Amino acid sequence: SSFGCPVDAIFVSGIAGSGKTQLVQAASGLLTSMGWVTIRSKFERGKEHASRSIVSSMFDELISHLVKLKEEGGPPDVAYSQRASNAILDVIGYDNLSLLVDFLPSLPQLFGGIFNREKTTQAEMADFQLTHFLSKIIEALSDSGWFIMICCDDLQWVDRTSMSLISELLINIGSSDVMRRRCLFVGSHREDEIDDGHPLLIQYSYLQMSSNVNTTEIKLRSLSKNDVTEMLMTDLRLPRRVVVELAAVVHKKTSGHAFFVVELLNSLVRKSTIAYSSQKCSYDWDELEIELIQTGDGVAGLIASNVESLPNLAFAQILSCFGTQTETDLLQILEKYQQGIMLSLDMFIEKGILDQAGGIFIFTHDLIQQAVYESMSMDKRRQLHLDLGRHLGSIANINATLTIDSGDGDNGQVQLEPVNDHVFFSGISMTSHLICLACDQVDCVGPEFIGDAYQKRRYAKWNLSAGEKSQYHSNYHAALYYYSKGIEFLGKDCWKNSARLCLKLHVGGALSSFSLGEFDKAIKYAESVIGRVAFKDTLVAQQVILKSLTQSRKHDECISRGIDVMRQLNFDIPLCPTKEIVMNTMASTDRIASKYSLDQIVEMCEMTIDDSAYRIVKILDAFYLACFTSLSPFLPLVACEIVKMSLKHGVCHESSTAFAIFGSYKIALDGDYAAGRYWGEIVRAISKKLNAMKKSEVFTTNNSDRQNFFPPLLLYLSNDIWFAGPREISRRILSFHQDAMNMGQFDFAMMSLGQSWRFLLYGGENLSLISKSINDRTKMIAKHSRYATQSVALDNILLVELMGPSTSLDERLCFNINDVQAEAESAKDNRFLFIIRVFSLMIAYWKGDYRAAGEHSHIASEMYPMSKMPSIHVIFFTFFRGLVAFQLYSEDGDDYRLKEGKEMMEKMAVWAQISMHVFGNKWLLLKAEYSASVHENNQAEHLYKKSISAARDNGNIHELGMSYELLGNYYLANGSKEDSTHYIKKAFLCYQRWGATVVAEKVLHDHDLDIASIVDTELQLGNSKHPRQWD
Repeated sequence: SSFGCPVDAIFVSGIAGSGKTQLVQAASGLLTSMGWVTIRSKFERGKEHASRSIVSSMFDELISHLVKLKEEGGPPDVAYSQRASNAILDVIGYDNLSLLVDFLPSLPQLFGGIFNREKTTQAEMADFQLTHFLSKIIEALSDSGWFIMICCDDLQWVDRTSMSLISELLINIGSSDVMRRRCLFVGSHREDEIDDGHPLLIQYSYLQMSSNVNTTEIKLRSLSKNDVTEMLMTDLRLPRRVVVELAAVVHKKTSGHAFFVVELLNSLVRKSTIAYSSQKCSYDWDELEIELIQTGDGVAGLIASNVESLPNLAFAQILSCFGTQTETDLLQILEKYQQGIMLSLDMFIEKGILDQAGGIFIFTHDLIQQAVYESMSMDKRRQLHLDLGRHLGSIANINATLTIDSGDGDNGQVQLEPVNDHVFFSGISMTSHLICLACDQVDCVGPEFIGDAYQKRRYAKWNLSAGEKSQYHSNYHAALYYYSKGIEFLGKDCWKNSARLCLKLHVGGALSSFSLGEFDKAIKYAESVIGRVAFKDTLVAQQVILKSLTQSRKHDECISRGIDVMRQLNFDIPLCPTKEIVMNTMASTDRIASKYSLDQIVEMCEMTIDDSAYRIVKILDAFYLACFTSLSPFLPLVACEIVKMSLKHGVCHESSTAFAIFGSYKIALDGDYAAGRYWGEIVRAISKKLNAMKKSEVFTTNNSDRQNFFPPLLLYLSNDIWFAGPREISRRILSFHQDAMNMGQFDFAMMSLGQSWRFLLYGGENLSLISKSINDRTKMIAKHSRYATQSVALDNILLVELMGPSTSLDERLCFNINDVQAEAESAKDNRFLFIIRVFSLMIAYWKGDYRAAGEHSHIASEMYPMSKMPSIHVIFFTFFRGLVAFQLYSEDGDDYRLKEGKEMMEKMAVWAQISMHVFGNKWLLLKAEYSASVHENNQAEHLYKKSISAARDNGNIHELGMSYELLGNYYLANGSKEDSTHYIKKAFLCYQRWGATVVAEKVLHDHDLDIASIVDTELQLGNSKHPRQWD
């Protein structure tokens, strides 16, 4: 790609054997000769669960290439490898590289200091994090001068998550000028095996819509009769007139199928049907004999007829059970099962059945592998798979810590054979542990062909071990596959005969399904556990159900279930909490917490939490978000319980979330802002301590999880708002956003990105600046976080209302507030519904529609219960609610409106005492409006001007314009036209400077002013002075 162009992604399609792979190999060979680095993967029929391992092996080739340069190259190669390694280290960092060791196992050979982190960290690395880190590595290599070709063959057998990872990676590559000019993707697939719901077709459509990717499809057609004629002329070195009839027969029998043509011709040569004639000094054949040849129903039939005559066919049949390629180490293990395999390899290569690439032996075509495999009867295949599985399982490493009570006398420790934890290459660039390969063989047989109940339980245990191994390495698709197979082996009476084993398999299935985003399936697996084992053994399943319900936006159901679980855990949680109950719980928790200093609480991070207590904390933590989203009164109660448990058993990352919520409610319910700030300091100290412990490799139960990004973000959004202005908080959130991006925590990164821009919007940042990058920002957020996208939609709606339709917002990213509201109502997202009403209130106010603003204000006030969490929306709701109330009072004289406005003014006065620079101009403006409403004219004029001064001093240009406008309206209402015009012009200039074109034009229209006069006089003054210098 040239500079500024998207990355090229080429998809080659055709039927099996049409030459797709050969075409891609020819292209990669050419590019390799020009200095490109080519990485390859090939997916396999029936092994979609191995897709992630296949992709892992492909990208590990990049690291292996650097390792080879480092260990085997000359001084220039070593120096080059070092530069590239340093570039990777600079953009990833040691901590993040350690997260990637499982996916890129060659990393420790390149970076000596890299080690494998605790598995709870590994297991929670989501695909979007992996995509981010891979993009950074490819970018670093591209910056170092690499050109990279990514080849993926047989994409018709890729699984959903791996295809999505490839697609997202391509989009990320296309977003960088360096990467897209130095990377090329080529994928191939069988077009007749792709249906409408196939992952490849879905992601291909997604890539076509991306401006970062240029997709090209190459469809390989069948060979024409003329193509076959040209082949024969070249290979037999005969003129066209001699081979044309032979070509017609071959084309007729093969339908122009390229691989079929080659196999048929090879077969004719092997059988001497086509043979060299010494009399004619050329090749000769009997066309009638060729005409009578039966080629079967297709390519496989012809190939099968060719392979059945192979000597030592049984050896090839063993290899075919493992897919299209097998490495030497595994073959040496198989040699112990069937002597002679290693000696037969050269013969298979000579016969064109196998190729060799380093230590890997590969079938020359997957159709040949398929033909060899299908040369066995079904019964023979099953028996061979079973024998191979038993052989591999006898030497596999089954997790030595696995203790299973089967419930039928087969209790206690699993009997383990000799340990072998080597990672093998098998199938198609697929890295697997031996136990996984053993399970793959046994699972091909299935439980229906194994009659012995003991053997079925044995294979179920193997699948459990393989599932845990895969889950440990974040390969959730494979893990889910093995867990489900293990359940199948136990059969319908599994809970009766093997309860403990069944429990582990179902919980594993639930966790893997949740990690794959398959929440309904996760709930189904977890629900199978409930009621079949003791309640204490269902806690992990309960946690999965709660988190799945939250992710499915079934918040009410999640809260109801969570409270039921808490009551079963003997927590005294009321079914209908009142304000009094919440306040009493807060007070009792505060009394307990007051016994400890900040330092003492932070020292509790070093305590090891009892497993049972930690499980309970995780249960409570599982439905935080549902309570938070639905504005549930249970949120402070749950937070209080975790605070008390943490102070008793030890502090963990989940504790800091509870402490942050507790501090926020100290402000919201008690009005104790000092206490809220103190708890914020505790949260930050805990996060600092836990992260320091992680970096120092001090691991305990409570700090081995990944860094918890929720507490600091929660502090920015609900605690810091009382002590710092919106623009300052926006700066802090942007810094947090970068940290989250660096760690690949895209949910938090996108949420924080959206919030940082919202705070700028609230803080009076220039709207043109906010709007300038709105398209890219919205697309980036939409790609990673649906919830954050909804939030950004409101910002976009408000921007359009303030700036007008001429804003640079892409039409495809335009939102309708009614649609956004309908979706929030459907999800029962009360918190977001409140925010929507606040935005509707502000939009109506800026339009001058105070009646509509009043209606939105009333609805929002009823949605703001005693369980409220502080937020910037509450601050601006209070401010605009007060302004609207005073406007409506001036129109209809309703005393209720005056009382409402006064209440908002008094609330703002309390906040101004906490932080005058944050709330001062808002309080003074509300106070001025109140004075004007009760005809305290001298006081009102004085307060308006003080509000102007405070807004000007703090650079709040939007609120400065608002103060000017309301002062102008005040003068107009009191008959001072000249003074009114003076301040209305200043309001116009402020709104213009802010970028609110629609609001500025409305001010002119409402006051029937000539913009020319403003341009000639006040605009000149405005251009020469900063707003802080205006009178």
